[in-house]
Amino acid sequence: MDYIKADVYFSIVPEWVIDAPISAQAVRVYAVLCRYADKDTGTCFPSIKTLADRINVSESTIKRALKELKSIGAIKSQKRFDTATGEQTSNLYTVMRSQGVIYEQPHVKDDTSPSSSETYKPESINQSHSLEDRKVLWNVLVEAMGYQPSTQVERGGWNRCIKQLREAGATAEDIPTRVNQYKKQFKGMTLTPYALVKHWTLLGEEVKNIPKPRDCEVDGHAMIKLDDDFQICQYCRVNSDDLQVEDYSQKA
Repeated sequence: MDYIKADVYFSIVPEWVIDAPISAQAVRVYAVLCRYADKDTGTCFPSIKTLADRINVSESTIKRALKELKSIGAIKSQKRFDTATGEQTSNLYTVMRSQGVIYEQPHVKDDTSPSSSETYKPESINQSHSLEDRKVLWNVLVEAMGYQPSTQVERGGWNRCIKQLREAGATAEDIPTRVNQYKKQFKGMTLTPYALVKHWTLLGEEVKNIPKPRDCEVDGHAMIKLDDDFQICQYCRVNSDDLQVEDYSQKA
């Protein structure tokens, strides 16, 4: 293997990692892993102690940083074992250089004119009810995502997302609806609160275009003939024998 000799070495960190809701230590660990990683496969296997010594922090700090990096899809890890003894020797890390999880990018504010990228206008917030509203949205978001943040950094990121959702006028009913729409529209993409916030307005437009299910009690039954004496509603499947009325006229 050829080695490059230089006076100064660099580790390039993608902006999506810098912008992600992780600690500064996690970004440093990512940078160090990039220095160890194979240029083609992105894999490396430095020990926890090696990483800790490299950036002068404790091993527990490294473990927390690795957990943060895994939570945003910046790295993948796989345990390595000694084939003779069966004991774990190290972890094999794969550094992900392309963005696997969508995050909201930081807004660039212009004091002279409104931002052209702003997709919604913040609404005024009644401070007396703000804490209660945040708790409601938090609980709904946890249920819709199917998990909840486990670290302080993750919780901070979720709180920022809750704040932005409230500014966008999100309600407890909106969140599960747009989460379901995200899953349909972005199949295969990881769903996170950050991705939900980033696409909130777009998802809202898509939800508006979804036709509402027919309410036969309001719109009337759309009966179709199966034979001369038997009819069935093509929407609610009620049949003519079950109906107590004789007028099966359809409403537009």
